[in-house]
This record gives sequence, structure tokens and C-alpha cells, in this order.
Amino acid sequence: MASASQSDTLHVCLARSRRREVAVRMSVGASRAQLARQFLTESVLLSLAGGALGLLVAYWALDLLSLAGADLPRAWEVDLDWRVLGYTFAVAVATGIAFGVAPAFQASRINLNDSLKEGSLTTSDGPGRRRSRGAFVVVQVALALVLLVGSGLMMRS
Repeated sequence: MASASQSDTLHVCLARSRRREVAVRMSVGASRAQLARQFLTESVLLSLAGGALGLLVAYWALDLLSLAGADLPRAWEVDLDWRVLGYTFAVAVATGIAFGVAPAFQASRINLNDSLKEGSLTTSDGPGRRRSRGAFVVVQVALALVLLVGSGLMMRS
């Protein structure tokens, strides 16, 4: 789940920094649907890479768990199987789509005239973009707090 918040932050930053590129593509003839598909594809690929990295870390953690297996009850029963792989794949695709939709819509709704001007990088964002960035920060802090509390409870038990 941590990869989803990182993916979200990364794509919001990419959407903002690529505003001029998106404006040039739209002025040349790219449709909003094509741009949305591009952003969604990038988001899903990034979340799949995060899911694969998470599975790799889980595999390594299982090796570490087998080393400490004598101290843990039923440690030999813990294993990665096809259900874990399927669940990881489904979560990665779902988070890629869920967190790729907002940047895709924001990138496709840009003002071409302002974005193609030379000084467009210094213009301020509107209240809607500031609100959505603030909401993303709040969600990330809340998820980090839940993960910290959960890991603290696991350490105590």
C-alpha cells in the first residue's frame, strides 16, 4: 500500500512538470482520451513495478523468517503461493488505475494558451489543484500513521 501513495505523489508531480509537454501534444492533435490512456498506462506500470518489488521483499523476508523459524510457532506454514501473487497483481493494477485517474484528468484539462507561454511555469495553480494536493498529503499522512500504529502493535504482540 505504501507504493500506492508513492505512485500517487510521483504522478501528481509528473503531471505538473509535464504540463508543457501535454500542451504541445494537445496542440499537435492528441485527444484527451489518448493523453488519459498514456497517464493511466504509466501509472499502472509504475504500480506493477512496486508490486513486483514488494513481492521480492516478501520473498527475502520469508528467507529471513526461515532462519528464525525455531523461535516462531508455525513459521514453516508461511509461504507465498498463487493466491498471494494474484492478490498482489490485482492490488497493483487497482491502485495504478485509482491513482492514475486524477493526474490524467488534470493533465487533460490544462489551458493550452497558458501552458504554451514562456512564463507559464511561474503561474500559480488554481484553488482546485491546491485542494487536491492538500487532500493527497492528508491521505498519505493518514496511511503512514495507520502503518506505524499497525507495525507498533505487531511488535508488541
